[in-house]
Order: sequence, then C-alpha cells, then structure tokens
Amino acid sequence: MLQLDGMMCCNLHLWRVYDQFSLSVIPLLGKVMASDWKSYQYLMESIRKFAGQETFKEIIEEVGFRNVTNRNLELLSSTVASRLEV
Repeated sequence: MLQLDGMMCCNLHLWRVYDQFSLSVIPLLGKVMASDWKSYQYLMESIRKFAGQETFKEIIEEVGFRNVTNRNLELLSSTVASRLEV
C-alpha cells in the first residue's frame, strides 16, 4: 500500500548474477533453512515471469496511478517508479 504521492522502487540489483543462481541456490537454501524447496522454487519462477519495466508501468497506470516514470540507475541496475499518485 502506498501513501498518496508515495514512491515505489523495484530493485533489480545485480539481476544477471541473481538470475543465474536463483533457480538452484535459493530453493536449496529454502530446503535447508525452512524444509520447503517447492515454495522457494515457485517464488523464483514467479520473479522470472514478472512484467518488464514498460509493461509494469502500463499496468500500474491502468489501475489509476498517475505521473509514473522509470529511471534506470546504472550503478545498481535498478528501476525506480516515482511520483505515483492515486
């Protein structure tokens, strides 16, 4: 939930490295730490299917957000959606 005029950040920090190991390492950690490999595998698959930057922007604009902008932060490989208003 966002406040009026709130800001939402979608961090894709180190996406390439994360993507290479997420389907094998994170479910294994889930199995070791929570005895639940399957849920962590599903989580990683869901993250991989998440909408791209422009598609996500269109989706949140369709549900009423205004003045949505994307800003790529080169150092962190991140996307920031800012100036969101309901």
